[in-house]
Amino acid sequence: MTGLTDDGIEIEREIAAAPDSVFAALTTPDSFSRWFGGASVQVPLETLDFHAEAGRTWAAKMVLPDQ
Repeated sequence: MTGLTDDGIEIEREIAAAPDSVFAALTTPDSFSRWFGGASVQVPLETLDFHAEAGRTWAAKMVLPDQ
C-alpha cells in the first residue's frame, strides 16, 4: 500500500536488490547518504543527523550540482 496512515506516510515499492542490501541502505548513515543523494546530489556525512530508530527525527543537507 502507498498512502497516508495514522502514523504518517507509507510507501511500498519493489526493489531489485537483496533484502539485506536494502536494509543497510536505509539504516546505515554512509549507505543512506549515498542512496538519498543519488548520482548527482551529495549528502555529506558530516551534515547528516541520522540514526535508524523508530520515532526519531533526522536531517540531511543535500548539495546540488552547480548548474
